[in-house]
Amino acid sequence: MALQPEGKAGVYGLQGLVNTRLSLMRFTIVTPSYAQLDWLELCIASVADQHGVASVEHLVCDGGSEGIGDFKGRMLARFPETSYYRLEFLVGPDAGMYDAINKGLRRATGDICSYLNCDEQLLPGTLAAVADWFGSNKTSHVVFGDIVVVDPEGNYICDRTAMVPSRLHTLVSGNLAVYSAGTFFRREAVVGQGLLFNPDWKVVGDSVWILSLLDADLKMGLLGRRVASFIYSGENLSLDVKGEQERARLQATASLFARASAPGIVAIFRMRRLLEGGYSIPSQDYAIFTGKNGPKRTVFEVKQPTHRWPQK
Repeated sequence: MALQPEGKAGVYGLQGLVNTRLSLMRFTIVTPSYAQLDWLELCIASVADQHGVASVEHLVCDGGSEGIGDFKGRMLARFPETSYYRLEFLVGPDAGMYDAINKGLRRATGDICSYLNCDEQLLPGTLAAVADWFGSNKTSHVVFGDIVVVDPEGNYICDRTAMVPSRLHTLVSGNLAVYSAGTFFRREAVVGQGLLFNPDWKVVGDSVWILSLLDADLKMGLLGRRVASFIYSGENLSLDVKGEQERARLQATASLFARASAPGIVAIFRMRRLLEGGYSIPSQDYAIFTGKNGPKRTVFEVKQPTHRWPQK
């Protein structure tokens, strides 16, 4: 059974209420990994305690982190394979994060796939909610959920609500209206069509990948609930100089008209977010692994929810 909310709003909020009947859908979660084993352990724990779906395979694609051999042994002992859950490590050199993700996706067997970075976690009941959504939206290929942004200790920073992405905004801003930890897709519709990540992009590869899904006319939708947490450490790649350079490189591929219209396109995007309620964040707590509470999730109370991203 999925974890149940407590009280009216619940520890996980009203949006955490999911249909707990067993779904027949199989899931594959791919995690690219390098030199973040402490966070990876928490990430693995957040996948291992998902329930309400047919099966979950978690493929960790590690580029050769120091101590990965011992870590792998500990994790396989802590999270042994069952008829429902399987953790697998694919260890070896790669050409960066997106190449590692591709390796995992090529190995995937699940009906629904996602990728989760080491500094991200699935929230309780996420996979059951995603399975319910795809079960009710049989012609859709991709769904996006919301995320909660936390500091390295797990304390609340802000919420980020997903929006169905548009091609022009993605091109001219280099930013996405969705988040990798909150993105789930049918394997046959994406991997089956060869819509993998381009490893030539090191930072904004997510944006380039989403553009390829839009070009393929895949049907997308919104889950309308939090599904994952993301750790903001102030050192995330997408926020540094290299990220800005890659965004500029992506913008250069847009037409002259689109680039000239960029301020208006961004303004329309923000108005759309406002009208869709993206700036109105409900107060809801969340439960994640922190390493301070052993094998149990720690519940964090959110008193002042906000959409504002932290300033450097």
